[in-house]
Amino acid sequence: MNNLSRSEEQLMGYLWKHKKAFLKDLILSHPKPQPAKTTVATLLKRLQIKGFVNYQIFGNSRQYFALIEKEDYFSIRFKEIISHHFNNSIPEFTSFITQTLKLDRLELDALKKTIDKEVTTKRNKDAVFY
Repeated sequence: MNNLSRSEEQLMGYLWKHKKAFLKDLILSHPKPQPAKTTVATLLKRLQIKGFVNYQIFGNSRQYFALIEKEDYFSIRFKEIISHHFNNSIPEFTSFITQTLKLDRLELDALKKTIDKEVTTKRNKDAVFY
């Protein structure tokens, strides 16, 4: 998968939020000062070439939509980060996150609850009932 630049990823964020959007809607989504129409059009063209965006024509306008879901994109990106920077080790990645972000007790408890819930869900799916 092609990596997105920061500006491409930001534009995809606006497109994921809107589901479908015209160029002017995407420009208005940006904080002020808003980028030039040509800048956003260029980003959209690059995203289209990379296979992230397509459009449907309505008269003289193009309505853009994402070809990849936000969750799918970030799932792939996180897997790449874990693979390349943490030796494909989830425990190593988790240790880095919890120590580097200096999570407080409430955040750590919330993380633990999320993990415990996922473990329970996986156990229930793996259980064989006779």
